Amino acid sequence: MTAPTAVMHYPRCFGCGTANAGGLKLEAHWDGSELRIEHSAPIDSEGGPGVVHGGYVASLVDEAMALTASAFAGTPAMTRRVELDYLAPTLIESPIEITARVAETGARKIVIELTARSLEHGYECFSARGVYIRVPPDKWIEQMRAKQRTTTKLDFAGGDPSNYFRWQTQGLQSVFVADRVAREVTVAVVIDDVTPPEWTFAATRHGLEVSEGRPEHVDATFHGSFTAWQDYTHDERALADLVDAGRARVDGDPAALDVFVGCLDFGTGHRDG
Repeated sequence: MTAPTAVMHYPRCFGCGTANAGGLKLEAHWDGSELRIEHSAPIDSEGGPGVVHGGYVASLVDEAMALTASAFAGTPAMTRRVELDYLAPTLIESPIEITARVAETGARKIVIELTARSLEHGYECFSARGVYIRVPPDKWIEQMRAKQRTTTKLDFAGGDPSNYFRWQTQGLQSVFVADRVAREVTVAVVIDDVTPPEWTFAATRHGLEVSEGRPEHVDATFHGSFTAWQDYTHDERALADLVDAGRARVDGDPAALDVFVGCLDFGTGHRDG
């Protein structure tokens, strides 16, 4: 079993976001087979005296299962259906442990099963089963663009952008135009606030190949934060400005990075995906 890793996707998310003052602020950990959350519902979640409101419980359930589906799939996963059984009262300010795992998978469908127990009293509080649908990154980008919430306009401060970066790698493959490859290049990207931090992009005339890790020999290496990488991939002219501002460092041939980024087409006349 691998060491559990923290799972979140966006600091403003109502469920897992650390920068949403009115959110649940769930701390979820995924070990490759199941997701676990320990949580104590605050007094503001009270329904009946001392008891957590059922709607609050439903939000816990949906967020935990959606995070599980997304962690398993490596892509965004959206809720289709949730069935929730309230088995015993969930008490305010009393810790519970939520466990969720993948029960079934299909071409797009992921079925998640979840249980929650009281760590204070030992009984099972609620259980659930949900159906989640994999969302292709390009479709996700379309919805974000419609609300003017593209990744270049989102604030990731105070959060972990690792999931978004993984989704972005798939999105970049979908907008990569192989016909634009003037020469085949392999570039490494080291993102200091992403786990794992090292990635490799090979721009070939057959498409974009993405892999974790960094080989010994590459044409160029980009070092920087997730937001710096976002700024660069959406406007290749920004590389010199990022370097001059100390937000990025380039080892090797900067022109190789420009070859790769110049092959991205977000279909809007400029890079706003």
